[in-house]
Amino acid sequence: RISIAIEDVQECHKEVTEALNNQIGLTKEFMKLQEEIVGLCFSVEERVDEEIASLHKELKPLLKRKRALQGEIHEDVTKLISRRHSLMDLLGKQEELSEDLKQLEVNSAKAKRCKRAIEEMHLDAIVVAKKLDAPVVN
Repeated sequence: RISIAIEDVQECHKEVTEALNNQIGLTKEFMKLQEEIVGLCFSVEERVDEEIASLHKELKPLLKRKRALQGEIHEDVTKLISRRHSLMDLLGKQEELSEDLKQLEVNSAKAKRCKRAIEEMHLDAIVVAKKLDAPVVN
């Protein structure tokens, strides 16, 4: 019975040892795969970092151009606002000139009526002067 137990223990020991050796082998393979995966991750990370650096280099002139365009747009908007103020001033002056022109037209019409009235009075005066045999001034 002891010999069977020893043989069983030895057989069990052998099986456990083989199982452990197999497990150790699998663990070593798994670790190698993990190392490769980590290496690939580092490689990908380096490429991503390089791409980020490249994109930053491309972005710098674009940001500079963006700021330049924003400055130009700001200047253009400032000019437009200034022109709008000038236009509003000119529209106000145009309105004033329009009122002045209306008054001038009214005054011109009055002046024409006055001139005609004076011419008629002058003609009447000539007629009266001729009747009175007075000297006539044309």
